[in-house]
Amino acid sequence: MNHFIKILFLTPYFFFSFSTPAFPEEPTIETLVETAIQNDPILKQLDKKISAERSKIGEGFSHPPLQISYGYFFLPIQTRNGPQRQKISMKQSFAWPGLASSVGELPAKNAALILPQKALRVRELRFKVEQVAWTLWHHQKQITLTQAHMVLLDGLISSTRSLNLIGRVPKSAVSLATLEKAKIVDRFENEKNNVEVAKKWIQRWTGIKVERVLVQTSIARPIEKTTQLEKHPRLDVLDRADMLDRAKITLEDKKDMPQFSIGVDYFEIGENENASSGQDGLMAMVGVSIPIWSTPSGAAIEALEGSIIARSFLRENIKKEILSDLEIEALKIEDHRRKIRYLEKTIIPLAEVYRADLTAEFETDRAKIQDVIEALNRVYRLQLELADAQAQFEKARSKQIFESGNTAHPDLRSKMNHEENQ
Repeated sequence: MNHFIKILFLTPYFFFSFSTPAFPEEPTIETLVETAIQNDPILKQLDKKISAERSKIGEGFSHPPLQISYGYFFLPIQTRNGPQRQKISMKQSFAWPGLASSVGELPAKNAALILPQKALRVRELRFKVEQVAWTLWHHQKQITLTQAHMVLLDGLISSTRSLNLIGRVPKSAVSLATLEKAKIVDRFENEKNNVEVAKKWIQRWTGIKVERVLVQTSIARPIEKTTQLEKHPRLDVLDRADMLDRAKITLEDKKDMPQFSIGVDYFEIGENENASSGQDGLMAMVGVSIPIWSTPSGAAIEALEGSIIARSFLRENIKKEILSDLEIEALKIEDHRRKIRYLEKTIIPLAEVYRADLTAEFETDRAKIQDVIEALNRVYRLQLELADAQAQFEKARSKQIFESGNTAHPDLRSKMNHEENQ
């Protein structure tokens, strides 16, 4: 009967476990980043913009249309060969040489300008996902440490109760240990809430629900102190904007140039008594149109040149900012690394020895309950401090990669390079 009841109660659990699965595995940070990139609506919008610009290549310019006209003489003009009755004309104008190619370059350069914007977005997604993944790890690590600390406090409470029963410690010792456990329980519940918040942030950036993230520490890796500034997406955007503006300047220059035209006029001549009567006329024409009445493009060119100059100053400021941020993050990384190693190898082992010694002394009435609780809490606080330093180290490492302009995993960078060459 009891076996049947267990099956009855466990059946719904298995049913819902298999019918509403979460993410089946512990995803790595790289998996989360790739998922965020695949599901990001902004990247999809940028892809559509690139496709739209590339579809305009070759269609951005066409010569003026061929002009065909017909004229009829209601009052014919008499010529030696006879009266002019009607006329058919055909004329084609041509833009200044090179104007067509200048217009055709603009869609390609517009598409090229969007590529570093994609790189910036990928860079931002990587940074956001990495930061929140390490935040989730940090809170889950604090939960693990808090649970272990509560086990120690439970042992202390049990010990004080036993000692109180035989009159070796006052009842207040039991109450103090129980109070300390209640404080830790409150922290435990707070960390559980922080874990759920971190999961929601991961779901927001990636579109998937995860319970844990498989992380790998990078503390053994050397600090990156250099970066290839010429390939940084923030600078690449400025470089491509300059290229686009220079192409526009070339186009504006060519717009002010004259257009050429060629044409043919055919005249139908009526018959008369002359021997050459009935001979039709055919005339070829060559013309040039000078845009003396059109608005000169000098103001537009001056504005474009001003934008290029402004970006040159901005470019230098961004370079200084990038190098400064990299130096700052390198110092943070080194400080966190030093702190981690000192806590792991020196401080925490000493605190654990002190805790063990004091706990043993308490069992033999040579230490106070307050000192034991303080020793337990000291180790707990140092462990939390170590977890915080580890998380901050990884976040600083992620920030360093973010500032260096590294956009993605090598496979993703290869994909973006392929888009560049299309």
